Amino acid sequence: SYLPLSHIAAQLLDIFFPMGFTAFNPQCKSWQMYFARPTALKGTLKLTLKAARPTLFFGVPRVWEKIQEAIVKIAKSNPPSMPM
Repeated sequence: SYLPLSHIAAQLLDIFFPMGFTAFNPQCKSWQMYFARPTALKGTLKLTLKAARPTLFFGVPRVWEKIQEAIVKIAKSNPPSMPM
């Protein structure tokens, strides 16, 4: 999680969803929660995602915008080669 626990989405996804899901699905015995550094939205979120390898990732719109910006930047710096 990279959102502060005062954020409603963080409360739902980091606290209440795991409790509710585990209560109704006893075959799910454990959860691993990773918390990102406070500088996550300034560039360290990528490192946390590599370490955590999440199966579920919730992102507020700004996070998805930053991911898209990074992809576009990489694509522009490495254009595909065209065969002649």
